[in-house]
Amino acid sequence: MPPSRCLVQDNPDRDTGYVYPVFMSSRRRHLAKAVSYRVFGTAGTAAAAYVFTGNIEIGATIGVLDSAIKIGLYYMHERAWHRIAWGEPRRDRAGTPRSAGR
Repeated sequence: MPPSRCLVQDNPDRDTGYVYPVFMSSRRRHLAKAVSYRVFGTAGTAAAAYVFTGNIEIGATIGVLDSAIKIGLYYMHERAWHRIAWGEPRRDRAGTPRSAGR
């Protein structure tokens, strides 16, 4: 099984020369992040729904439905940002970072 993050290329800082490693994130990592984030969201939503309804079953149902929807939305959002180059080092067709401004 391949690691969830693979070292792609070193990314030297133009001012200090410090080399920052650049990693690619896998789809499995994005999905794991989405699920772990939603665990906390589910608890918060279920607690709020319980406070408003006074019924633990309704609170839990609302929390689970809310999380199922938001996991899917977060995953799609993460994958969309994975395709956007904004804020990333410029790369040539082979994927090698190019020097910015040169």
